[in-house]
Amino acid sequence: MKRPGNSNIAFSLIEVNLAVFLVAAGLLVLFSLYPLGLRESEMALTDTQEAMFADFVLGAMKGNALSKTNWSQWTSGDFVDGGSIGGYSIVQAGSRAEEPKFVTEFPYGSGYPLQYHLLVETYPSGSDGSRKRVILSVKGGKYGKMNIETKCYVTDLVYMGM
Repeated sequence: MKRPGNSNIAFSLIEVNLAVFLVAAGLLVLFSLYPLGLRESEMALTDTQEAMFADFVLGAMKGNALSKTNWSQWTSGDFVDGGSIGGYSIVQAGSRAEEPKFVTEFPYGSGYPLQYHLLVETYPSGSDGSRKRVILSVKGGKYGKMNIETKCYVTDLVYMGM
């Protein structure tokens, strides 16, 4: 700063302290956003993994349902080929009340476990059974309970007869 009668240009200690304070405050804000970005990135990965698993399972179940050629095969309710889809062991739950503790790793070797609850029920209830509703609830991670915020994927299967 130039002072009258003095040809030296310099900053005062207060100006230097203020500049250091502003830089420190800016860096503090940037560093505080870093963990938030990491958490959001992990949540996005989990969401993608859950959606891919649901698409994989429900698509395979639709394909298996289309292959049912007689009524006895359809009413057996086995839309998971011998308990396996694409090499993954898939367990159907008996009811909505059953505790969902089926865990798989999707895709294999990824190190990302998923909990799921798969239910096949006649829809609408009391009908002739030609329409089934498949409800797949998926939650990323090995631990923790499924709750109201757990993602739920639903598809309908209809017996077309042949």
